[in-house]
Amino acid sequence: MSYAYIYDPNTKHVDWFKSIQKTAQQSAIGIWSVEDYVTNRGYDKDVYYAAIKKGNQSNVVEDKSNTNNNKGGCEIKGNINSKGNKIYHMPGQRDYENTIAEEMFCTEEEAKAAGFIPAKQ
Repeated sequence: MSYAYIYDPNTKHVDWFKSIQKTAQQSAIGIWSVEDYVTNRGYDKDVYYAAIKKGNQSNVVEDKSNTNNNKGGCEIKGNINSKGNKIYHMPGQRDYENTIAEEMFCTEEEAKAAGFIPAKQ
């Protein structure tokens, strides 16, 4: 989890960011698509995983804006870590089940072509 702190004079775009966040919240887009995932203490991954496990479509809104994220039947999870590294995870690997995919791939070649590298474990 990371936090953003805003210090003067870097407040030029704060109102714009708040407006975008409010729109995302009202439209249930991105992190706002899972009810109770975002809390005043950060993010509650357990709520997200429970919603996915239950297949509760009222709590999980599929983002159709990026077709790379919505490839039905593709199981390779692409994730960008906090350092900006693009890493893909294969089914059966240690952290596969805990990885929240930012992109999905059908083949390793497809993941590599998108600039992702294989997870070490």
